Amino acid sequence: MEESFDRVKTILRERGKELADSDIRAVALGAIIYSFMAQDRERDWVFEWDKVLAFEGSSGPYLQYTYVRFQKMLTEFGYDEDMSLENITSTPLTPYDRDLVLDILGFRDILTQCAITYKFHLLIAHLTTTARHLNALYVNTPKLRDTSESERALRMRIIAQTLEMIRYACAIVSIPLPREM
Repeated sequence: MEESFDRVKTILRERGKELADSDIRAVALGAIIYSFMAQDRERDWVFEWDKVLAFEGSSGPYLQYTYVRFQKMLTEFGYDEDMSLENITSTPLTPYDRDLVLDILGFRDILTQCAITYKFHLLIAHLTTTARHLNALYVNTPKLRDTSESERALRMRIIAQTLEMIRYACAIVSIPLPREM
């Protein structure tokens, strides 16, 4: 664990980031847990630090970064789960919104599969796909500040529900979510 902590701290310094030790530990531990849980338990696997600690692609740090990024976005825009959704019924979903809604709707089936088969790599694959969908939403749709009030409310609700699913799934497999990244 100490080696993972030191490696994460070095990577973050190289990127010009200084995080609290608690957040560095969360990233380090999350990277290791993710890498183990992402593997099919019936196959051989080689542990490689570069893959485990990658901040892009299929990795714990990528998932954690995505969660932190979007959590900050909701905070910045004052998301309130009690906000009215009256005016969003006529707001069309983009394909990127739809992908996230489908990820949320498919979550229960993934959990059921994991419980039946003990193959938690299926859950990790679902989380990774969801993180990619969140980042695709960010890249391919207008920023929240550039959207109408109803579109912003709808998008924030979808993002919030997606983050709740990620938080819940990470708790199931003990991947900690840092406050900063």
